[in-house]
Amino acid sequence: MPRKWTPILAFLLAFLVGMGCVLGYVWWNKAWWEKHQSHPAIAYQELV
Repeated sequence: MPRKWTPILAFLLAFLVGMGCVLGYVWWNKAWWEKHQSHPAIAYQELV
């Protein structure tokens, strides 16, 4: 593998890990929110 690809692959890996963390965080918050709120849609409209 050429040396010039190393930083690109490292960036892609970091990007994928970061996206996974963000998606996991959002999903976990959504699950927690729905468990603790009786009307998640109304609360969501208040946030937006």
